[in-house]
Amino acid sequence: MRLNDLRTDPKKEKVGAWVDWRGDVRLKLRRVGNDDYRRAIAEALKPHRALIRADALPAATMDRITRQAYARHILVGWENLTNVDDEPIPYSAETAEKILTDPAHHDFYAFVITQSANFENYREEEAKEDLGNSRRSSTGSGSGGRSRSNSGSTPAKGDKSTRSTGSRRSRSGSKPPGPVSVTSTTQTTA
Repeated sequence: MRLNDLRTDPKKEKVGAWVDWRGDVRLKLRRVGNDDYRRAIAEALKPHRALIRADALPAATMDRITRQAYARHILVGWENLTNVDDEPIPYSAETAEKILTDPAHHDFYAFVITQSANFENYREEEAKEDLGNSRRSSTGSGSGGRSRSNSGSTPAKGDKSTRSTGSRRSRSGSKPPGPVSVTSTTQTTA
């Protein structure tokens, strides 16, 4: 793989990239580790310095802090998310926090974690197109482009350009978790 195929778009990482989830639900996710996220974690941990130094910070406290940071600095929008009555849930950071901190929605939270860390969601469009052209030409199904395979039908020993890319069938590489059922208590009023 060429190094340039791994380029990510800093704007997507900072502003967010749209990721499909379960049918027509779309989530706008900023890249995990962004500056706002790191600052929020650092700020939230300040009152717990003594516990951290003593290696005694309760896991539940760290989990709450992390979920709140994800809600405010990673999950920054959604489309087509509805409650149990099929009514649209308008996005707000407060509503995102209620959902991500609710143990009943741990699969939704897990999806947000994995997708915000998945570099495929933040790749530069040019890098995605280059990689697609390279894959098509290396298997003989594209025209032009860069071919890394031999002129014969059998790849040279050690040639990895024609290996299966089945793990890239979905953005997460695995089946997403089940649907979110949100109670009306998570809705915010205008």
